[in-house]
Amino acid sequence: MAVYVQTEAPPRLAYPVKDVATLLSVSPGLIYKEIKAGRLKTSRVGSIIRVPLSAIKDYLNEQERIDTAVRSGRIGGRR
Repeated sequence: MAVYVQTEAPPRLAYPVKDVATLLSVSPGLIYKEIKAGRLKTSRVGSIIRVPLSAIKDYLNEQERIDTAVRSGRIGGRR
């Protein structure tokens, strides 16, 4: 009798733009806009754009910081 051990895939270190858009429930166009504006950092593998997991986390933390500041009245709106 064979025994199969299910293992989890290792976490991805970087994601294609399309996958980042899916993760954040936004359009790929918005992700490209955020990349172009310098708000979301990327890495290239040849000509392929990848967004490191750390950049996604940094981006979300910054968005949360902005949202908190807007709600508290410290700043007037998004950039």
